[in-house]
Amino acid sequence: MFHNEKKYTEAIEVYRRVYDTYPKLNVAEEALMMIGLCHTWLGHRDKAIEAYQKAINEYPHLTGWIDSTYLYLGIAYLEEGQKEKALEAFENCLAVGEGVRDPEKFPIKDAREFIARIKGR
Repeated sequence: MFHNEKKYTEAIEVYRRVYDTYPKLNVAEEALMMIGLCHTWLGHRDKAIEAYQKAINEYPHLTGWIDSTYLYLGIAYLEEGQKEKALEAFENCLAVGEGVRDPEKFPIKDAREFIARIKGR
């Protein structure tokens, strides 16, 4: 509902409550990723990067969202002009998504395409 109405600030608060209430469940990592996306849509790349990094640091073992979080982190770094950090994030996306995701679908396919662009291929 918040996303359809572009109420990203309100959505951040809801996701923050989810994270605070269920810190040991997979939904907490997803909430942090969604906080990062909301900040991206609001134009707050620094806060987006912070949220993505927090998700990755606190939930590196989770499968299901962490590869997408790495992809979004890479995009945020790329938008900031930090190509090396972006490349590292995209490569991490591939590494954690290997054997978990279809290599021809999101986010693995997207990460490979970003890596190719960065490397000029």
